Amino acid sequence: MVLSEPEAYPRSKEIGGVSDHSLSGVWNGSLAFLIHSVKEANTVRSRSTGVVSTGCMRGYVPPVAVWISVTPDPLFYRDRQIVSNAFKELFAVHNINDIAVVI
Repeated sequence: MVLSEPEAYPRSKEIGGVSDHSLSGVWNGSLAFLIHSVKEANTVRSRSTGVVSTGCMRGYVPPVAVWISVTPDPLFYRDRQIVSNAFKELFAVHNINDIAVVI
């Protein structure tokens, strides 16, 4: 079977906002500040923190991720696990259980 366009190529992924996700309602209110508190308590030096969705935007809601751009200082695996788990606990308090944390 020979595929023709557009089926022959995977759809391009896009970066989008999270206005339709439950995270958007609490992120700017208090959750972003709590995230920064967890980072500071665990001495995670970061350049930026954000919330994005990535994927093929047409037809379904792509997954949402909280990403943290850390400075070049080493952040060891165990430290990343501790911080990621603390973030997930904060999300759970707000009944948000479908977030990926990328450090």
